[in-house]
Amino acid sequence: MLTKFQSGAYDVVHYAGHAFFDPRMPARSGILCHGKEILNGADLAAIGNLPSLVFFNACEAGRIRKPPERKRRDLDMDQRIERAVGLAEAFLRGGVANYVGTYWPVGDQSAEAFAQTFYMELLGQKTIGAALLAGRERVRTELKSVDWADYIHYGSYDFALKQT
Repeated sequence: MLTKFQSGAYDVVHYAGHAFFDPRMPARSGILCHGKEILNGADLAAIGNLPSLVFFNACEAGRIRKPPERKRRDLDMDQRIERAVGLAEAFLRGGVANYVGTYWPVGDQSAEAFAQTFYMELLGQKTIGAALLAGRERVRTELKSVDWADYIHYGSYDFALKQT
């Protein structure tokens, strides 16, 4: 998967599945892949040449570490990254322009409804800000779920997909 992420062949990467955030060791946070292998923030920290949009539609995939209580000057940069980088932060450090994830656990029905609406809006030439708002609104009004608040975006609200 790492090779695919940084291949430059994709404008959008979407993951739908299971993820988790480890607040004590954010670098252990990750997504569950085939064969129960985990792809975590430490694995992703050094990648580059990322797509314009990465959407991890999985529980806690948008969380980032809390600010450090004290600086760990006794650790080199690789050790600091290994201890501190969760999924969202790894993609942000890698230079992704837009990252969408959830802060809290999200229900399957909400995840599906949000993603359907989000992509319909994006493919309809709406900005990512408008697509996020439409997805949140659908989950809030149709499903009457608090999951509408789970989705967070790191990036520019006026990003839009290029039409070919």
